[in-house]
Amino acid sequence: MVALGVVVLLFVVGYFLARELYANGQLEDCLLSGRTNCTPIQTPGQ
Repeated sequence: MVALGVVVLLFVVGYFLARELYANGQLEDCLLSGRTNCTPIQTPGQ
């Protein structure tokens, strides 16, 4: 049971890490293309 908990925890941490890396990559691509309005717009529910 403990092993299952560890696996689930690793999956959740990996998912959030992948999301953050993807978002940072998108921002970096925007900045490297020369645009200056790359700040993401936060909407409720995101």
